Amino acid sequence: MSGERISQSLKQYMPMNVVGLAEYPDFVAAGIVLVISVTESALMANTFTCINCAVLVVIFVTSMIKADIKNWQVDPRNVTDATVGAGGFFPYGLNGVLKGITYCFFALVGFETISSASSEALNPARDIPVSVIICVSFCFLVSTAIALSLTLIMPYYLIPNVSPLSTAFVQAGLPQIMYVVSVGAFCACTSTLMGGIFSISRVVYSMADDGLIFKFLAKIHSKTKAPHMSLLVTGVVTAIIALLFDQNRLIDLTSVAILLAYCSVAVSVNVLRYQRRTIASMPQPVSVQEIRLTNFTTTTLQYKDHLEQETDSPIMARDFLKLCFFPINDLPDANSERIAHGACYLLLIIESILSIGVHLVTLDNPTTIHYAIGGVMIVFGAVFFVILTLIQWRQPQNSQKVSFMVPLVPIIPNLSQLVNLLIVVKSDTQTWIMYFVFIIPSMFIYFFYGMRHSREAEPLHTDRGQ
Repeated sequence: MSGERISQSLKQYMPMNVVGLAEYPDFVAAGIVLVISVTESALMANTFTCINCAVLVVIFVTSMIKADIKNWQVDPRNVTDATVGAGGFFPYGLNGVLKGITYCFFALVGFETISSASSEALNPARDIPVSVIICVSFCFLVSTAIALSLTLIMPYYLIPNVSPLSTAFVQAGLPQIMYVVSVGAFCACTSTLMGGIFSISRVVYSMADDGLIFKFLAKIHSKTKAPHMSLLVTGVVTAIIALLFDQNRLIDLTSVAILLAYCSVAVSVNVLRYQRRTIASMPQPVSVQEIRLTNFTTTTLQYKDHLEQETDSPIMARDFLKLCFFPINDLPDANSERIAHGACYLLLIIESILSIGVHLVTLDNPTTIHYAIGGVMIVFGAVFFVILTLIQWRQPQNSQKVSFMVPLVPIIPNLSQLVNLLIVVKSDTQTWIMYFVFIIPSMFIYFFYGMRHSREAEPLHTDRGQ
């Protein structure tokens, strides 16, 4: 918006020549983060969102007027610079597509805000999954529309890393649209930041309330009823990160962290679906919403009777293979739970091997050794992926019903894990170093504080207020 005057001045007078940090301290980004962290406003967020939608419509319609399908059909014979790919519709091949997904995935970051607001929903069991699906679908359509707009009005190899839409419209002879894009970019960044601050503050509050992190972060303001301490701390930390780190590096880091988190969600789906559940007692229905739980209670009592009759004997070696494919019970027992969970954890290793194999054979310039090692890893991983998925499929699943359940378990969770890992392995070494720099202190907090103070270990029937 300022013609890069701010960034150029900071690069000249305040350079930061430190590996892993940005070229200069971004005081503008840090200031915006701090302002937004203390001005949490639904009206402001909704206003910016409406402006974003209007700008997106203008960009898409205008770009379609100037669109040229030839920009998708660059003749490979006319491409002489190796840095701009090989031409055609996929100039960078499969490797480029997988690398690009990491950046494109950042366009979906933010829909987890819906889940963080589940405590404020009227019917979260139904509304949250539906809202997430609608939000992700809308983000997919918008991201696709912007990609179409950008690549149809300018050849891919001329698209700059900084202000690509503004540059594209200037090159297309529509410089006045540049100002519309600038306003939309500012509103988009601001609304995204507001959504992120809202989401992370609620997550931090919930974790503190559960005892996983420090208790003072769960304090609620007496007037606004907002978690002001978590808002303050997350705002300051986010501002420091925005001040010191490069934007593209943070995008890589965010994508890796979220993709690994989604892997853990997929694992959790498998673990919950194949585990034994028993709830000693449940309260009687006292409202219309709780009446819906009566079928759940009946199923729970059936599980209790089943678990009281089963034996918790270990699996004998001679019976192991038989139980893997021919379980003896229709409901999960100790043995089926061990087998299903063991297959689930082994799948993470197998999927990692398979992902590394795909990474090796899709490098920009793979050698014969890369093809040989990668091919062996792909075949090995694919075979055991199918075998372990089949073992999981044969195990009895928990029959308790809830409002929203993932279909086709374990196929969908396993494929989700595999796709996430395929994308993650394309991240560079510096991104992984940054990830571990952030995750190791978090693990220390959890193992030395969270595990001892967690309220999750309290009995389900115990009133936490006592």
